[in-house]
Amino acid sequence: AARAGEARAVRALAAAASAAAGGVLQPMPPSSPRGGRAREAVRAFAVEALAHVVLDGDSASSSVVSARVGAVEALCKAIASATASGGFDMAQRAVGILAKCSSDWQVEVRTAAIAALAEVATRGAAPAGAPREVAAAMAAAHWAAISALVPAARTGNAQALAVLTSQEVGGSGAAAS
Repeated sequence: AARAGEARAVRALAAAASAAAGGVLQPMPPSSPRGGRAREAVRAFAVEALAHVVLDGDSASSSVVSARVGAVEALCKAIASATASGGFDMAQRAVGILAKCSSDWQVEVRTAAIAALAEVATRGAAPAGAPREVAAAMAAAHWAAISALVPAARTGNAQALAVLTSQEVGGSGAAAS
């Protein structure tokens, strides 16, 4: 019963964290400033709750590990949702949490975090005509994920290495050492 409860809680937080304009919080129109603030507040709360789930890693219980992996996956979706709405701070917070988890003692959590960071790092750029804040949030999340993958690549993680070597870096200066 505890396992089902933890899984349901993580799914509910995931839905709230990734609620897009047409998502869970529909009572106020998306164009309403009040609706937008309410939606962002719920998303931010959900991201913090997911952070608590994923960073509270002192148990090897399968239900706890499963809930933590689910929270990592939800944070990855929350980053996509936050960047799509120009939520720079929320996306940076979620990437930071995933970065911490990428060196977690539990292999399942660590693997899920590296996979989530790889997904964020390989997402495309903002679509043409996207608002400036959306493009900035997407670029910042991309580079934060790239940076977070470096320690895993240095320890020989194949997925992190593949992502880092696949990224084209313009200008001078940025080859991973």
